[in-house]
Amino acid sequence: MIGFGQPYLNSTSVWLVSDADVFTWQSNDYQFYINGSTTINLYNYHNIYMQGFHNTIPATTPTPISSGPSYLREDGPKWYVYNQTTGVDELLCDFSLTVGNDISSFTASFFLTPPPVITSITNVTLFGSSVRKHFHLDNGFSFIEGVGNLAGLFSGYAQAIEYASGLDCYIQDNQNWGLYNDSLCNLFISSVNTNIVDTNKELLKVTDLLGRETKETNQPLFYIYDDGTVEKRIVIE
Repeated sequence: MIGFGQPYLNSTSVWLVSDADVFTWQSNDYQFYINGSTTINLYNYHNIYMQGFHNTIPATTPTPISSGPSYLREDGPKWYVYNQTTGVDELLCDFSLTVGNDISSFTASFFLTPPPVITSITNVTLFGSSVRKHFHLDNGFSFIEGVGNLAGLFSGYAQAIEYASGLDCYIQDNQNWGLYNDSLCNLFISSVNTNIVDTNKELLKVTDLLGRETKETNQPLFYIYDDGTVEKRIVIE
């Protein structure tokens, strides 16, 4: 188990997230990843970038999206995000909380009244052997020590009706951990993160969203490689 005095995150950390909004018939598949660091006011921050695809039904061609960097800082059991507008660190997660504590101090939950309360803490095993604390909140949301909010790294701890966001997978040091099934990790890995992509790998096959091999273009495709990784691409012709 990693102690609170040691950092959890490194340059291989990737959060794979999906969300959907039925009011606007929109959905997104995207990833947050670390690329370098920045020093602000003597503190060292991870540079967090986001990229992925925005989908609008019934449109057939997803739109690439990207943003960043955001600045995430680890301070023992607490994660802070630097607000580039106000110049203030905002608390994103606190892994030192106990049962009965609320998360009113979390920036991602400031709009919740009353603030969610931690009802129980269980253990979850990541990457085969690493045991982390899983914090369960009374509104059904949760977060995991060293991984963050299971609604998505920067997502709120509550969602509007008919809107949902969830962490599909977390990856670190070429090891996968999925909230529901580890296979979700490979499903959403894309080639954009050079930290986890082997440039010497060989392409085995290309499939559509239903898993059927295809040579068609102008649609989301999965490129499956011999090292077990899968890249999600859209080739426009």
